[in-house]
Amino acid sequence: MAENYMRLRQAFISQQEHQLLRVTMEELAGALFCTSRNARLILARMTETAWITFQPGRGRGNRSALVFLRSAAEVLLEEAQERVMAGDVQSAFDWVHEYEDVAAVRDAFLPWLTAYFGYSAARDETEQVIETLRLPIYRPIVCLDPANAVFAFDTELVDQLYSRLTRYDAQSTCVTAGLAHAWECQEEGRIWTFYLLKNISFHSGQELTAHDAAASLERLRSPVHAHSWLVGQVDTVQVLNRYTLQIVLHRPNIYLDLYMSHSGTSILPAGTWTEAELPIGSGAYRMMSLQRGQCVLERFPGYYDRGALIDRIEIIIVPEQEAAYAVGPAPGTLTVVTGEAAIHPPANLLQQHHVTGVSLLSVNTRTAGQLQNRSLRQALMHGIDRNRMIYELGDTRVAAAHGLRVTEGQHDFPAKAEENEPQGNEDVLYQPDQAREALQIAGYTGQTLALYTFPRHERDAYWLQAQYRELGIEIAVHIVPWAELNQPTIREQADLILFEAVLSGGMLRQLEYLQSGHSLIRSRLLEKSIQQIDHITDKMLGANHASSTDQHSHEQNQQRSVWRQQVEAELLDSCSIIPLVERSAILLHHPSLRGVRINERGWTRFQDLWFGERI
Repeated sequence: MAENYMRLRQAFISQQEHQLLRVTMEELAGALFCTSRNARLILARMTETAWITFQPGRGRGNRSALVFLRSAAEVLLEEAQERVMAGDVQSAFDWVHEYEDVAAVRDAFLPWLTAYFGYSAARDETEQVIETLRLPIYRPIVCLDPANAVFAFDTELVDQLYSRLTRYDAQSTCVTAGLAHAWECQEEGRIWTFYLLKNISFHSGQELTAHDAAASLERLRSPVHAHSWLVGQVDTVQVLNRYTLQIVLHRPNIYLDLYMSHSGTSILPAGTWTEAELPIGSGAYRMMSLQRGQCVLERFPGYYDRGALIDRIEIIIVPEQEAAYAVGPAPGTLTVVTGEAAIHPPANLLQQHHVTGVSLLSVNTRTAGQLQNRSLRQALMHGIDRNRMIYELGDTRVAAAHGLRVTEGQHDFPAKAEENEPQGNEDVLYQPDQAREALQIAGYTGQTLALYTFPRHERDAYWLQAQYRELGIEIAVHIVPWAELNQPTIREQADLILFEAVLSGGMLRQLEYLQSGHSLIRSRLLEKSIQQIDHITDKMLGANHASSTDQHSHEQNQQRSVWRQQVEAELLDSCSIIPLVERSAILLHHPSLRGVRINERGWTRFQDLWFGERI
């Protein structure tokens, strides 16, 4: 009804409230974009709700009497607020913009929106205090199926909703207990036995047993799933009893307990599951609703470990262009800045920084075409001044990347310097003379290369287009939605794909990009490179170590270091990837929100959060 009311107000824009308007039914029907019959029905509903008074004219051609009773600004603002509360922030902004010639409410709407996010508390019918945290997110939720979730925020939500056999602590680099309280490895990494905790419940109330764990791992074995690589070495999954699971591998993997900590191995209830259904896991939060612009999580009281402290988490998708209005000084404010939105945070918010990964170009070396020419790939590799990229784009670009790894330690966000030239760390890959020479050897004659990316990396894509044009290479930029970037058709037709490889989670994150056939790196590698990388990886996974605990740990670290160096050498020598810059995330939060600790994805575990000034 609000839209019809505003249509009338816009059609008769000079008419004030409580003033009589003489108008024909034909004029009213035209303003409402409907027939005269439907217009009468709409006007009758508005009369019943006391939005208008209406007296139809008697006889054909006679004018009716219409009086507007409600303020246009009031209706416009209330509808915008209702759309936000329904989880459609984009629609709210579109609504305000569409009728701003009728009533200017933006100055009232924006402060309300800013205050809407953050912490609130209220008592329910039992007088229990229900604490709610509303979080603005500047990216869509693409997939919450653990077997296929690949984007950082999706996997962060999967971790909140589901549990796994083991956990990985990125700070201590140790695998710790999850659903399994203990596990054993036999035959040098070929047989693994996991012992599950008892009386663990799914969100549905059903008990989680070894049968559910076995079914989840068997489901994951299907190659259609993005994370099937995690169980690629599995021969059989056997349920020894209700709480004991045995996994037999066809080749050794001394890191299978690490693999079982990956979000892709999350345990679902045995049986069929479709993406149309709400996820059912056993995590600290359960999902209550999932819409296009909103996701609502509630604390799961039956969680087997230390439970969540905030009762309700409302995740609301905010359009990137409106992101600045969702971050304010209100208590409980929490948001993550990763560069896709221009945000200037209030001075009272605390900040935590973390280097999350490497922005890179994945080169299509598999599909027949001009990028089969290694010299052209060399020109692309050595023709980019990464420190200039950081200087000119700034924000979350913090250091020149050297490979498929991130620098240890933390970085500050770069600021533009007063000097004419950028300052930064050594860019060992920038070799302009070698790039020009390689371009000549390649025999490149100006053919256009297609670069695909999603909106977060749009600025980087057009910056690269301009830089490569200076070198003499033509790039056509294609910006596609997040969900489309990882589609097989895009992987095949894109010469270059720009994305951030999230690597700060340690070896497991690197393994994902190198072993998953769905990843934006492995899926585009030459078969020769795949075979070489697999050989290096299998050797590392099956390595034998001394029995001494300290020596075992030392040899494992040494073996992992050698593996990283050899894999990186293969990727860089073949120019299969073009590392650009290390990317950082910044976690902003109000001091009253406690338990905030930035993790390897740039987020924080919701279950650790609590508010320091409760009612």
